[in-house]
Amino acid sequence: AQTAITATYGATRSVVFLVTEDLTCDSVMTFESNVTIRCQGGLMDANQVASAVTFRGPVECADNTVQLFTDYASNSFVFAANERAVRIVRPELWGAKPLNSSSNATTNAAAFAAAIGGLGNTGRVLVADGTYFLDAGLTFPADFFTFSGMQVDRSILKFTHVNGNAITVKGREVTIEDMTIDADTARQTGGGTGHGIAFDASLTSGTQGHGRLLSLVVQNQPQDGINTIEPELCYYESVTSNANGRYGLNMTNVSTIPWNCVVVNSRTISNVNQGVLCTQCHYMNFVGHQSYSNGGTAQMTFDGGRNNNCYNCDVENIPDALDIGANNIGMVLGGQGHQIYGGHVSSLVTGISFVGCDRCEVHMPFCINASFGSPGGFNMDACVKADANSEENDVDVAATYTGVTAPWSANAASLWNEVCIGNRCSPPNTVFASLGTPANGTVAYCSDCGIANPCAGAGTGAVAKRLNGVWVCN
Repeated sequence: AQTAITATYGATRSVVFLVTEDLTCDSVMTFESNVTIRCQGGLMDANQVASAVTFRGPVECADNTVQLFTDYASNSFVFAANERAVRIVRPELWGAKPLNSSSNATTNAAAFAAAIGGLGNTGRVLVADGTYFLDAGLTFPADFFTFSGMQVDRSILKFTHVNGNAITVKGREVTIEDMTIDADTARQTGGGTGHGIAFDASLTSGTQGHGRLLSLVVQNQPQDGINTIEPELCYYESVTSNANGRYGLNMTNVSTIPWNCVVVNSRTISNVNQGVLCTQCHYMNFVGHQSYSNGGTAQMTFDGGRNNNCYNCDVENIPDALDIGANNIGMVLGGQGHQIYGGHVSSLVTGISFVGCDRCEVHMPFCINASFGSPGGFNMDACVKADANSEENDVDVAATYTGVTAPWSANAASLWNEVCIGNRCSPPNTVFASLGTPANGTVAYCSDCGIANPCAGAGTGAVAKRLNGVWVCN
């Protein structure tokens, strides 16, 4: 067929129609960019793995559900990069079918894998409407790859294998969008291993970079909904990670610092462990994020790292069928320079907990002691609480609601914290031995100073002011 087409048409644009006949390719074939393959019922069989068929031009089917290929080997049918090639393939070309049962799970898994392999280095796999059962995970090995559905409630992948990830990303610049990643009951309850979507730096040629998740639901997975090892410059928007067996979103480091990712208008809900865990992350930005009804020790945690930010985030500890536990904190901040702006927090115990956090800032309009703005009886011990290793933090909470025992609570060894609750602001707190020599005009509350000019220790507390190079206490 290749020889005949080339001899007849040369470089002229031409169309090959596959109507009802089946085409068996017994040798390596290449359809050049001037040739369009238009399928209307016939099938193509590569016959053997070594007999690859390469398409440099478009492949078009009148019906998106039509099967064209019968060979599932990932290198049997290849869509090569070319300026005139259609770089979008559908798993249906290999026989994938959306069924309301797992009867086609093996064929679907093979068809999806063949579609991914057929794209080579770049391109888009487009998933049509329906629920597709798959009995094996998918791996995205290439850079600049896009895996798209039609919409979160229209394109649903339901994985049935107990162990292993649903999707493993090895490449950079990978986008997954507009679908639901789900699990059947056996995978959900089988006690197996595996995440919903796993970006793994150890599987790539460097740090996993520029990954994008857009308009997704990831749910019911054995471990994390989304697991990213050493992400950099990633972007997640309108993503819900729900009812997974461990974390909703887990960003962690091994040897390289995760940094500079953006999470926008997303949710982590009812996961067995924390909603969000960032370990040694730098410059992560959460905008409009909601994290609620998760288990573990907190709804969100920044464990170490520096300069991570939450803007208008809502952190809710809402009891539901999940056993949250009495020690679940709204948000835990450890590290340096984290900033919380806007949003609100509620919890069963503490709203925001500074654990070895230095120079962190909290500027929130509300510290709410119940779910979704309704004052109630959660009995928070503090809106914001600092341990002994947290210093030089800036806290500004505009209002608190009924049931908050103390808007601000700090260990006596936690120094130089500046706190404003409502219209009342307190100067930074310190002790005589830590006054130091800051600039003139510095004001602090010194818990062990006595009233004196200059200041002296061994007192019961005084306001210390730095004037003309001397501390004055009164």
